[in-house]
Amino acid sequence: MKFSKISEIKKKVLVVFDLFTMDENVVDLVKENENEYVLDFPNLLSFYDDSEKNIDTWIKNCRVYLGELAKKYDEVNLLGYSLGAILAGNCTTLPFVQKVILIELSYWYMEYQGEKKAFYSDKVNKILTNENINASLFSIIYTKLINEFDGQIKQADAEMLILQKLDDYSIESKMMNRLYRYLNKQKAKLVQIGTEEQDLLTDEKTRNMMKLLINNFLDN
Repeated sequence: MKFSKISEIKKKVLVVFDLFTMDENVVDLVKENENEYVLDFPNLLSFYDDSEKNIDTWIKNCRVYLGELAKKYDEVNLLGYSLGAILAGNCTTLPFVQKVILIELSYWYMEYQGEKKAFYSDKVNKILTNENINASLFSIIYTKLINEFDGQIKQADAEMLILQKLDDYSIESKMMNRLYRYLNKQKAKLVQIGTEEQDLLTDEKTRNMMKLLINNFLDN
């Protein structure tokens, strides 16, 4: 596993999880914080090994990476987008993680025999193909990740800001609303913005609103 080269000067780090590819619009959301935080953008693909056929290895590698950062910085914070937000949510119980921002989580599943079977978009399928990742095996692993995610954020000690679309017809929004009922409201805040028609990252109004919410959350 390779670790990013990071400056030792600043005392706080904000680690950004965006699964497999880093969207420039996600980078834009946090770049205003670079004066106060070291911004770190790990390649989550380097933590993933489908030959392991085991979700534990993927989560373990992410937690080990964050643990190395915790040795260097006084404060470790996370921001996750889409599928990356699900993986970030699985790190919320780490004792050194202080704040977690989860944006437009890819939290979409069907319940079958007491387990949540995860689904993801055609866009993700294309990424899996481009990266030569076994889609069938990834689906199994991601299903395990979704089920692990539920338990982790329910037990999280970290402060959480969850940003999700405001849309009655969005499957992800409905499922996140359902899960939010079981979270510690003193620690977790769910803010719903935009609509299904709006892209949260490219729509200027919603993007600026998210920047404001993120900055206020990190500053307090």
